Amino acid sequence: MRLAVLLDASFAVDRALATCARETRRPAITAVCGRTAELVARGRDLAAAGRATGLLNALDAALVAATWQTGRAAHTLHRLGAYHRELAETRRRMLGHLLLPGLFLTVAVVVAPLPALVAGRIARDAYLLQTVSSLAVLGALALIVVRTPEWLRAPQAPFGVGRIVDWLLPKVPLFGRVEVRRNVARWATALSLLVEAGVPLSQAVDRAAATISNAVLRERFGRIAPRLAAGQALEQALDDNPYAAPELRRLTASGEQSGRLPELLEHFGRRAHSHVQQFDRAVVVWLPRLVYLLAAGWSAWLLVRQARLLLAAEPL
Repeated sequence: MRLAVLLDASFAVDRALATCARETRRPAITAVCGRTAELVARGRDLAAAGRATGLLNALDAALVAATWQTGRAAHTLHRLGAYHRELAETRRRMLGHLLLPGLFLTVAVVVAPLPALVAGRIARDAYLLQTVSSLAVLGALALIVVRTPEWLRAPQAPFGVGRIVDWLLPKVPLFGRVEVRRNVARWATALSLLVEAGVPLSQAVDRAAATISNAVLRERFGRIAPRLAAGQALEQALDDNPYAAPELRRLTASGEQSGRLPELLEHFGRRAHSHVQQFDRAVVVWLPRLVYLLAAGWSAWLLVRQARLLLAAEPL
């Protein structure tokens, strides 16, 4: 956000990045902004420099690159800043909600073998080994659950797993619809920025398609440009696209006829993003409850198992 404000104030890009590096109190961000400023000073554009240093992820870099030459990069950065701030807040809330079931599960793992330890059924070393190994398994499972989607969709994933995942995701009940809406909202927002900045529509649709994270959707929206070049209207080019909602087709048809295409695309992008936000908020509420239920069930199973072991070990 600070970078966008400085660019709006007509700061040169390298100077704006250097200012951000001086003003932040986080050493990692200072280093990244400093390296990006050096690359920009050497002639790299902000999108390429930011991608090289990690300041921008692949999708954000594509969006900045798409709007850089149109003079709308600062506006794009404002939107990206708001998006990432909201994403960070969602993750913070979810982590806060998951702390209680995580603590509950940890306590259960530590407490469940205590009766056997106190009764002398297991040695202290065996108790420590059992507790530490259980906690290690839980940590590994949590890491797998969190990181697996990112690993599967990484470009270096073997056997084309990433494309298979991208093909399957839109078909998953409930979550698939949100995956499609999230990507199409990003496409519509990028396209509205580009068209508003004067980029020809046939070029703008290709640049906007590059901002889609799902490879299958990106390929499908990448087919629009040749159809526009053949003389079709945007609404006609979207007609057989299964991922283009009827509302999007109606708005594009109305926008092309009225000359308000950027405005109506932005309107669609905001509405779609609002629906995605509602889903994310619901996940923040319900996922911790599900984890808590699983934690309670597993804790009860541990306690029952230890009780059965103690009863079985009692002399007749």
